[in-house]
Amino acid sequence: MSFSRRQQPEFRVLVPLAWVAHCRREGLARTLKVDRDWYERELCVATGQASTKECNAGRDYDLAMAHFEGLAGVGIKWQMRVYSGDVTRMMHCLRSELGAAALRTAGVDERYVLAALKQGFGTREAWRVSREDLIVIVGEVKRCVRRAVKHGVRIADEKAEALGLWQEGGVWGERPKQEAVEEPEVPF
Repeated sequence: MSFSRRQQPEFRVLVPLAWVAHCRREGLARTLKVDRDWYERELCVATGQASTKECNAGRDYDLAMAHFEGLAGVGIKWQMRVYSGDVTRMMHCLRSELGAAALRTAGVDERYVLAALKQGFGTREAWRVSREDLIVIVGEVKRCVRRAVKHGVRIADEKAEALGLWQEGGVWGERPKQEAVEEPEVPF
């Protein structure tokens, strides 16, 4: 796979800007032509691939754009997309396969996916996790959603009950102790 036709022009504009900024920082003579070795090295740092033909149009594109944007110092748009891009793509995958209604029924949203990342891999920063690990998380969330829909239980409620927690007004805490109330005797 490679970057799409729509993505290529955006990327081609950003790479020379990053090259000019690199030349300025390193005190090199600015040339209009980007050094191929530098380009491949930087692309490999960003995506793990030496060519855009080896990159995919999703995660790798966002990582490459964020990296070259950072080198060029022209903004933070792509860096912010890297921050939320993986979770957005994961939610899109879940919605398209399971449906939005099933996700609502199970109580799954972006926060749930981030919590699954934290529990599984010790980080909420999806961009630090490999693509294969993200696929594992999506698979586990799908399994949980299907189970919750089948049994009619919200995942969060099921886990809270297992932990002995209780939710009131969106705040989780311990279940309040209820005082024993004697029921009045009803004369027959």
